Amino acid sequence: DKISVGATINMILASVWLRGVTFIENVAIEPHVDDLIFFLNKAGAKIMRYGRKIYIIGVSTLSKVRHKIYPDMIEALTYITFLGTSKGKIELANVIPEHLSYSIEIFKEMGFIFAINNDNIVIEAPSILNGASVETNPYPLFPTDLHPQLAALMCFTVNGGQITENIFKNRFAYINELRKMGAKITQENNYVRVFPSKLVFEISTGNTSTGKFSKSESITSSPIHSSSPMTNSRRPLNTTSSPWFNKVSDATLLRILFP
Repeated sequence: DKISVGATINMILASVWLRGVTFIENVAIEPHVDDLIFFLNKAGAKIMRYGRKIYIIGVSTLSKVRHKIYPDMIEALTYITFLGTSKGKIELANVIPEHLSYSIEIFKEMGFIFAINNDNIVIEAPSILNGASVETNPYPLFPTDLHPQLAALMCFTVNGGQITENIFKNRFAYINELRKMGAKITQENNYVRVFPSKLVFEISTGNTSTGKFSKSESITSSPIHSSSPMTNSRRPLNTTSSPWFNKVSDATLLRILFP
C-alpha cells in the first residue's frame, strides 16, 4: 500500500510499449513523475494521470524530442535550510513555487520570510528561528528527502523540533554524523527529536599527493537556547477526499481520456 516514486516511474517506463491498456493505481504524484509523463507524451506515448491513477495505451514507437526538465524542488528546499543556518537573504531563480507550497508553509512557521514573484523566490532568514513538528508523507506533503536537512536546521532554532519519518525506514543514517558535530538528537523508532545544539565540525586540508593533512576546526554560531518546550505543530493536509474521477468506471475514464 506504500506510494513509491521509483515504482511509479518504473511501471510507466515498462508499460509504454506494452500492447493494450495499462492501469496503475496508488501512484506517486511528485512533479518529476508528471514531468516524465509530459516528456513521454511529447515523444508519442499515450499516458494520462488523474489523481493517483495512471492510464497508458501502449504504442509501438517513440520519437526524438527536446525537453526541458522541471527544476528540482528538493534542491531549492535544501538551499532554504542552508540559509537558516547562515542567516541573511537569498534569491532562488527558476523554481516552481507550487511544487514547494507545503514546505514553504512550514518554513514560514519557523520564521522565514518569503516574497514570491513568478518563478523567483526571495527568502530571508531572521536571526531567531522557531522549531517545528513535521511528518514526512507522499507529495504534496512534506518530502522525506528533506528530512536530514531539516533536522540539521533544527539545531539552530530556539526550541529544536521533531520529525516523524513515514516513508523511508533507513533515513536515519545522518543522525550519527550530526552527533559527531555535537548535535543533541534522540531517536525512537521512526521519531526523531532535535534539541538546540552548538555544532562543531572539522575541515581537513593538505597535500593529497603526499598524504599529509592538517586539521582546522570551525565552530558554527551558537543558537539561542530556550527552556520553553517546543509547541509548534502542523497537521498534514486532508488527502482522503475522493475527486470526481474516482467515482466513475475505468471504462468511462478511458473514453474521456482517449476518445
